[in-house]
Amino acid sequence: MSVPGSNPSQSELLSLLYKSTFQQVTSKGARKIILPYGDSVIEALKDLFPEHSWKEWLFDKAPQKFWQSAANQKRFLEWLGNDLGIKSFEEWYDVSLNVIKKKGAARLLSTTEKSLPELLMALFPEHDWKIWKFRQVPQGFWSTAENRRGAMEKFGVELGVTKLEDWYSVTSERVASIGGLKLVRNVYGGSLCLALQHAYPDHEWLEWRFEKAPKGFWDSLENQTKYVDWLGKQLGISSPEQWYSVTTSQVVERHGSTLLNMHSNQLGNLLKFVYPGEKWETWKFPRSPAGEWSPRRRPKRDMSTPVDLTEANSITS
Repeated sequence: MSVPGSNPSQSELLSLLYKSTFQQVTSKGARKIILPYGDSVIEALKDLFPEHSWKEWLFDKAPQKFWQSAANQKRFLEWLGNDLGIKSFEEWYDVSLNVIKKKGAARLLSTTEKSLPELLMALFPEHDWKIWKFRQVPQGFWSTAENRRGAMEKFGVELGVTKLEDWYSVTSERVASIGGLKLVRNVYGGSLCLALQHAYPDHEWLEWRFEKAPKGFWDSLENQTKYVDWLGKQLGISSPEQWYSVTTSQVVERHGSTLLNMHSNQLGNLLKFVYPGEKWETWKFPRSPAGEWSPRRRPKRDMSTPVDLTEANSITS
């Protein structure tokens, strides 16, 4: 670049031609010069000034079939990256679509019918691209089970997941921090559990073991029963009578706090709901439903029932 007051270099003068349209050039009497080049201003300039590094995409219109060449596509992206100050492949993830369109990428994208992530992956295959990290993934990318599972597998590797059981200790925030925000939030409404169920449909997932069960999960009697059945197995319960010794703390420790809260934090209420066929004596539970008899509150005797004096004497004696 020349300093103020100095004569511009030939390179700078030639670069001014990028802003000239075909009509402007031909109106200056240059039609006879470019006619042998198929009326292509660019081809004429490239032949007349071969020492200049021409950037065809900066002209009003690139040469015909220019964008069909992978080599030209790569040249453009390399120039674009340099122009945007990109120093590593990772920095491409933060580039917005509007920015690259203003730099001339609109014609490339429309001609190739590819997104920026697809072009970068095709032209720079040596890099291990994580397509979900881009600001905008290709349309329909998340609609295929293969892509969703592939993403979850790579998330698992980054998070140190070695077996599917390990996912229960992973939070949605951790997945979002490594680029999984769009998948978990936009596709599955923020539910990591749903994302994994769709990615690994053959695995029997226990929804309550995640940090948060899917929205509306506990509204289903079937799901509540599924949890209580599982809880019983975890506690080694083989008969209804054994439930009376279970404390609310034991339920909470086994991921049942949300469900328990739906039943006034009382196990008796929950069991009556999921196992209505059992005749539950709710006062036997460590913490009983409000209004029911509990060890701290004796039931009032029905005075209309005669008292067995023999039994009464044996108690008082």
